[in-house]
Amino acid sequence: MAYILLFLLAITAASFSNAQDDSCSGMMSAGSFTVEWETDEDDDYVQFTYSAETTNWVGVGFSLSASMINSDVVVGAVASDSEYFVEDRYVGGSRTTPTFDTTQNIKNVSAYDDGTTTTISFIRPRVSSDNSQDIDLDQCVFIIWAFGGSVTSHATPATFGQHSRSERGFFATQLCLQECGNRTRGNGGGNGGGSG
Repeated sequence: MAYILLFLLAITAASFSNAQDDSCSGMMSAGSFTVEWETDEDDDYVQFTYSAETTNWVGVGFSLSASMINSDVVVGAVASDSEYFVEDRYVGGSRTTPTFDTTQNIKNVSAYDDGTTTTISFIRPRVSSDNSQDIDLDQCVFIIWAFGGSVTSHATPATFGQHSRSERGFFATQLCLQECGNRTRGNGGGNGGGSG
């Protein structure tokens, strides 16, 4: 009995010690979905690369509640070597297809499909000037993800179908990049996040 209690205490301690990831670069994975990040402290940007075993769309998002509702999302897909989309989107107060963000403040986007896995890469500001449709990354956020729905059109804004229940999730470990920004801005900067 004592061994079981010690085992449960060890698991609980490990869970609490991994409650957040405050490293300025890292990786998380769940099943076939993987996300990596690296901050550029001089410019206060974060590069994300994410992938999943699918030849359809792949999305990653940032949420204050680990929910799709009120989340900041980037969705991408590949149709061919010359035709792909990577778009900044957001989800408001209900679960629906993410809405095209009026301020596309992601850059250096790329998308690659090797016939099995789709990989998307983009750079975004850690603290966004878009305080109504983006969530700032100068606070702890949950990373949410989904993939697999069909793509109807790659034209901007793209149209795509819903993912299945098994092709979505979130990481319980929060991403915390508060200490990774441009040190010359001080501790203040940032608008505290938007509504989605």
